[in-house]
Amino acid sequence: MVDVWRVWSKPRIAAEWGEEYEGRAEEWWETFLDLVFVSAFTNGAAGFKKSLQKNSSYDLAQSVVDFGTQFTLFYTAWLQYTLFTARFIDTSLVHSVLMFTHLIGTSGMVVNTGSSDLRWGFAIGSIIQRTSLVCMLVIVYWLVPRARRQAQVDIVQTLPSVILLVCGIAVGASDGLLQGLLAGTAGYELLFPYIQTWAHFLADKGLPVNIDHLQNRLASLIMLVLGESVLSAVTSHHNVEDKSTLYYAAMTLSIAVNFGNALVYFAIVPPRKFNALRRSPFAGVGYMTTHWALGLAFLTLSVAVKLSTDVITDGEQTTLSSGYFLLFMSSLGACMAGTFVLRLLHWWRRQPAPGDSAEVRRVKYIWWAGHAAAAVLPPVVAGLTLCVQPAGINPFVALWEALACTLGYAVFESSLMHYLEHLGHHSTLQNMPSSEEPLLSAPLPAGVSPSRYDSSHEAQTAG
Repeated sequence: MVDVWRVWSKPRIAAEWGEEYEGRAEEWWETFLDLVFVSAFTNGAAGFKKSLQKNSSYDLAQSVVDFGTQFTLFYTAWLQYTLFTARFIDTSLVHSVLMFTHLIGTSGMVVNTGSSDLRWGFAIGSIIQRTSLVCMLVIVYWLVPRARRQAQVDIVQTLPSVILLVCGIAVGASDGLLQGLLAGTAGYELLFPYIQTWAHFLADKGLPVNIDHLQNRLASLIMLVLGESVLSAVTSHHNVEDKSTLYYAAMTLSIAVNFGNALVYFAIVPPRKFNALRRSPFAGVGYMTTHWALGLAFLTLSVAVKLSTDVITDGEQTTLSSGYFLLFMSSLGACMAGTFVLRLLHWWRRQPAPGDSAEVRRVKYIWWAGHAAAAVLPPVVAGLTLCVQPAGINPFVALWEALACTLGYAVFESSLMHYLEHLGHHSTLQNMPSSEEPLLSAPLPAGVSPSRYDSSHEAQTAG
């Protein structure tokens, strides 16, 4: 169907349960919004880095709370709009105006990110951003009767945040209270999908999402976070007049660490029918929550990489402090753990498959064990390195160790997949039972049969 641009129009449901659909490319306005999010991640990482360099425990504690809170509020709003576009199609001018309002609110949050002195501006931007989302959902509730339950649940996830922050601004909340309100809002929005899934708020009246579209959008978010680190590696020290060999070496290693993380993340993305979003409601919610944790870990790793390259390029210090080194390797370990959880959500109880030969099963067990070990390897390497060099670490050593962990696992995993192909196991990780088999790990919503559920496009996840 050709989408005609009109002043106003009735939003269309993108897909219904059980019907086939085509993958949707990202719309231009989603890409437009992503450009703003790159700035958000850059400002957040820069502010966190400055707080780490102040050597004040109080400032550090405040910065950790702000860093996690602000990233979470960006993520939950981004995810809410992504789920909206994955369920509904609205090309009207009215929707464009609301999207512009959403963009302005997001921009207001961005310019007030990364500093504890700018929480009021961040809160006001968050109010504008979320109000535009609520207005979009109200239009759906008003014009699309089939989607009213879905719109209600989504509004319940977003509207309380608006009310809470408006009340805080109206009563002139202190800086500490406003920080608490923002943190509470972030926690509520992050945990609400689990509450609504457990309580069956949607029952059998929820709407599916386009799995391909949502998968691509989540991957885009990860690339935005990784891209921030790459841009920083290329541009942060561009004003250094004498770009020595050490400068180029630091830049290359920084990019290589992020490239290795991208390799691990994108190595095994399952086809639609085997995606974690189809397995169960809790698997779908867990899949999106894992992307939140993974994005936060990648952004923390970006800060640690910046601290390492600063030591190399500034010349004032020769070693990376033990605290910074632990932050570096611990955040890398969290990244590896996040990708391991994603594989668990996709493949647990599916691999090895029942029809696999003994040798194939052995290889796949090695794959599971290898990734589990890779998740704890960076902290172990950090501990061993600090035993040898407790006073400080050469930043090049830190970068090389991180690169060895990421690219080492990429080589390990690709070698196993290559060996499976050599054994004639051409479908590698896709030789598994059909999703119509009883693989669901949580009770289905009332009134939804397993056959209908598995022919859907997503487990009924975040409201």
